[in-house]
Amino acid sequence: MSVSNPKPGWSLAKPFDLTEAARDIIAAAQILADHGRHPTGSPEQAAEVQQATAAIHAITRRVEQHSLRRG
Repeated sequence: MSVSNPKPGWSLAKPFDLTEAARDIIAAAQILADHGRHPTGSPEQAAEVQQATAAIHAITRRVEQHSLRRG
């Protein structure tokens, strides 16, 4: 991952912002799609997939919690 593409979950370290959360989920989903199209089976790729999946779950929970507080 380059500096211009932060690691999945970067938005969790900041105050909640729905737009940033959506961008973070999209970036993580793109990583999963890229690795799905070109699987190598490498430990590095497995770690990136695990990190992206965990970030999507954590961000989704955060969005749900924020929505409940607003609701």
